[in-house]
Amino acid sequence: MKETRFPGIFSSKIFLFSLLVILLILGSSLGREFYRKYRLQKEFDSLKSEIDKLENKNQDLASMLEYLNKESNLEKEARRRLNLKKPGENVVVIVPPESEPRPENKSSADNPSPDSKPESKIADVSGEPKNRNLSKWWNYFFGE
Repeated sequence: MKETRFPGIFSSKIFLFSLLVILLILGSSLGREFYRKYRLQKEFDSLKSEIDKLENKNQDLASMLEYLNKESNLEKEARRRLNLKKPGENVVVIVPPESEPRPENKSSADNPSPDSKPESKIADVSGEPKNRNLSKWWNYFFGE
């Protein structure tokens, strides 16, 4: 019987080496495609979450637009934000009371003349002037 040449080719070292090189090339290509697919899936997920956020924001803006399209709400917002009033309407401003009652007779210290210097109100109960802020810090850290 005559032997065929094919079994000899399949068992040769050159054929096995070339088969190994082809498998390595195909494996690296397959790995790159899996990595590319992973990156695209990750980008797809991030874009999908961004779309969800933008859709929520769009819904919020649509509800705000619907709210402001009503005449009564528009008027309320104009009054609140722009301090508007209707013609013939009186506005009342309530000022909170001061913590200390003011004396009835005002001294010159409360209403200084334009050419006079305001009095320094930096004094302790003892009447001695307080240290400046820088001096206080100096004394705090370096003590005197």
